[in-house]
Amino acid sequence: MLPPSFAELRKKMCVFLHFDKVENTLEDDLKMQVQIELTKVKNRERLPKEVLYDYLSTKDWKERLKTILGFSNGSLERLKRVYEAFFPEYSFNQIRHNASVRQRMVNFLINPDAEKAIVPSFIRKCFYLPKGWVGGLRHERQIQAIVRNSLQSKYAVQMGLAFEEAIGAMLTSQGVAYEKGKVEMVDKEVDIVIPEVNAPKILIMTSYSLTTSSAQSGRANEQELMYQNVLQYNRRRKGTIQFVNFIDGGGWLARKNDAEKIHNSCDFCFCFQDLKNGLFKQFIDEKVWGGRA
Repeated sequence: MLPPSFAELRKKMCVFLHFDKVENTLEDDLKMQVQIELTKVKNRERLPKEVLYDYLSTKDWKERLKTILGFSNGSLERLKRVYEAFFPEYSFNQIRHNASVRQRMVNFLINPDAEKAIVPSFIRKCFYLPKGWVGGLRHERQIQAIVRNSLQSKYAVQMGLAFEEAIGAMLTSQGVAYEKGKVEMVDKEVDIVIPEVNAPKILIMTSYSLTTSSAQSGRANEQELMYQNVLQYNRRRKGTIQFVNFIDGGGWLARKNDAEKIHNSCDFCFCFQDLKNGLFKQFIDEKVWGGRA
């Protein structure tokens, strides 16, 4: 069989993939975390500074900060510029890890006019918090928004794993053995190796991306290098190892150049739809079983 062209691949790719297991797991996590947060704030009267200081100490402090900024006219990007004026030598992540840095940012958000000497009036007025903003944080809807935002990275990871598992399930249904692990010739962990990492015949890398980021360019470059290593290995050993990519999601549709590089950096490039339309099965039948009926 001939590998799909890049144009053919893009026509079949989807902006969203849907896996019930991921959706249900994340919703269960959300409900549990929301109840924990509601329990924490119930019947507790605290000073705004104390609430904000604690919020900026948590692992999901950026999501919480976005929620607080939503009460004013501020934005995270504009606050980063203020931060750079205060702490040119520190990364933005020091808000969580450095108590003195965190305290100054808290003081600014509670009373922006305290920084008149550094922050212009036009910028300061973007960060005025309305009276009673702390009470808004006790509402379940606000807490749900915070928790849901904090689960975005986990959602992306779980979707990628589900994508990989769907491919594995198809292989299992066809009686094809596979492993996951580091393969010496590419010096990387490979998502799916048929039949095993010590005697590979087919290497499969998967990537689902809903949003765009510069990491996709890094991924494309990595795939290109891995493919070159496979080609060199085949030339030296007169081997026939196949390197396969699976990509899908709106992030890859949007970053056309990176997606095309991944398509070109393998022997075959598939998307999730190819598990349903039989194209990947045809590939497996040909490459693993020698073209069985």
